[in-house]
Amino acid sequence: MHRELMNQKGISVIKLLIYMAIFAVFYFAYLYIPVAIRYYDIKEAVSGAANQALTDKRDDLIRNNFAQRLKRQHNLNVPPTALVIIREPSRSKVSAKMQYQEQVKYVPFDYTHIIDITAEHTAMGHYIAY
Repeated sequence: MHRELMNQKGISVIKLLIYMAIFAVFYFAYLYIPVAIRYYDIKEAVSGAANQALTDKRDDLIRNNFAQRLKRQHNLNVPPTALVIIREPSRSKVSAKMQYQEQVKYVPFDYTHIIDITAEHTAMGHYIAY
């Protein structure tokens, strides 16, 4: 009888640990997925700014549109100066680089997410993002 009771307690503890592990996985996925989606949307916005810079020479307008797009889509207050546009006329290439840090609040700790994205577009339509 005593042995059966100890066996049941052991199984109960194992079940509790499994449920806690499953809950932790879902909890951290719940916190991480919005950050990942925001990162890929920012990457797309940087690429769009580089693409627009191929045809439009008004860098201030491109930067302001970029900042407004991120404000509208994700409520991010990214300053327009975070986007740097580099033009290489000899190669018909435009690079857009963005560096930004944001605080991501997880319940047990805070995390500083560093966003460093570079997108290059050429007049021939080649696109590289890293």
